[in-house]
Amino acid sequence: MRGTGTVREVLQDRSIWQTYSTVLTTMERLFRRGLLGRMREGKAFRYWVRCNPEELQRRTAVSGLRQLLRTRRAAFHLSYFVEAVGAEDENLLDELQALVKRQRAELLLKKTSR
Repeated sequence: MRGTGTVREVLQDRSIWQTYSTVLTTMERLFRRGLLGRMREGKAFRYWVRCNPEELQRRTAVSGLRQLLRTRRAAFHLSYFVEAVGAEDENLLDELQALVKRQRAELLLKKTSR
């Protein structure tokens, strides 16, 4: 990981073969989504990553799941998820069950403490 960089510096790295405007637009969108930080440096912005790869994975997974669960067919999506977990590793189903149990307990605790 590089640390910080302007759009021009990213392009000078030559690991990305996009136009200036494409990289600028992408970095602006990532900034608006909270994945990049930035500060003005002259006429440009210097950008940096605001989260580590694990946090990025977590945010992406949570966002995708929330989109699926907001649909009218949320129960189907949930069943597909459970089916995929079981197909991947049977032990993960036990872990999923424990996580559901823990989440229910936390929700109950919140309701009773109101």
